Amino acid sequence: MDEPERCERRYDDWGQRNNQVKLPEAVVAKILELIRQHDVRSVSCPYDDPELWLALVAEQVRRSAESGLPPQDAFTLCGPDGGLWDTPVEALGGYVHIPYEGLCGGDLLIRPTWRKFRVPQGTATGKLSTAASVTCCYYVLSPEDFGEVPFATRTAVGDWVLYQSNAPYEPCDVFGVKEFEEIKRRSAANNASVS
Repeated sequence: MDEPERCERRYDDWGQRNNQVKLPEAVVAKILELIRQHDVRSVSCPYDDPELWLALVAEQVRRSAESGLPPQDAFTLCGPDGGLWDTPVEALGGYVHIPYEGLCGGDLLIRPTWRKFRVPQGTATGKLSTAASVTCCYYVLSPEDFGEVPFATRTAVGDWVLYQSNAPYEPCDVFGVKEFEEIKRRSAANNASVS
């Protein structure tokens, strides 16, 4: 068996030979439209659709080249926890975080059916991310329709539904880097005042 690339994880021991899916054309078209917007700086997609991932990585590489930033800083991509089997991410110059935690947040979250969507909790906080059970998101593209909700605008995308947060846009800090930097800054300030 060939060694999998870093952005792949194969579950051959469990008999899983292929985790590919083909998302509906309308959904892929909407994703490709959204990733060109200023308010989508990160995408979390738990589906292994090779054509979609080629487009996502191409956008990441384009943004990285334009900005001079490393790929994940230019456009953060989080994939399926089962890995990306047929997308040569690194050979294309990109990088995709393969989560061990099942699913990451992202400005655009393509929601799997196994992830809970909690309308009452989202209503209580006014946050789409709370309803989607992730740390952050601005858009949620879902194969399930949860109807009109008070914290997001709902738009049909074929058989799927796009929810856009009603809160002002704030870039998603997928890995908690900004929060960690703030904690370090406060700690340094506290240590300096004690000395």
